[in-house]
Amino acid sequence: MALSATDNQGGTGVLKTEYSFNNADWYAYTAPFTISSEGVNTVYYKSTDKAGNIEATQNIDVKIDKTPPTISGAATTNPDANGWYNANVTVHFDASDATSGIAMLTSDIT
Repeated sequence: MALSATDNQGGTGVLKTEYSFNNADWYAYTAPFTISSEGVNTVYYKSTDKAGNIEATQNIDVKIDKTPPTISGAATTNPDANGWYNANVTVHFDASDATSGIAMLTSDIT
């Protein structure tokens, strides 16, 4: 993630920019950084100008989901004793995703 800061026209210039993950420890920003933790990561950031004015803390949520969803399908009726169907079969699908949820699920098909 890259951050940039500018001071207002006629200002003293930016002295430093700092950032924090999930409002924990603050770090001096010197170069773009990588966020790799799965889930919602809140990045907080602020800059200070050379006159000592500190910007109000800003934040952005970075959502990372590296785990694919799972899906399963099953017939809504039972087969005959030999495991065969002798009529149309409707298949119902279920899916789950613990991190970001399911955006779309395949409808039942016949």
